[in-house]
Amino acid sequence: MNSTIRVGNLFGIPFYIHPSWFLVLGLVTWSYRVLSRDTCKNLQDGLETIAVSTFQRFQVED
Repeated sequence: MNSTIRVGNLFGIPFYIHPSWFLVLGLVTWSYRVLSRDTCKNLQDGLETIAVSTFQRFQVED
C-alpha cells in the first residue's frame, strides 16, 4: 500500500512526500511560535523607538 502524496517532478523525476512529514512540519512550526512571538515583540519595540526618535528629531529641527 502506497500512502505517499505526489508533490511534483523535476526533470521527469517524480517527488513524493509521506503524510507524516506534515505532522513533523506542524510540530516544528508550533515549537518556533514562542521564538517568533518574542522576535516580533522586539522588532515592534525597536520600530516604536525609531519612530519616536525620528519624530523628536524633526521637532527639534523646526
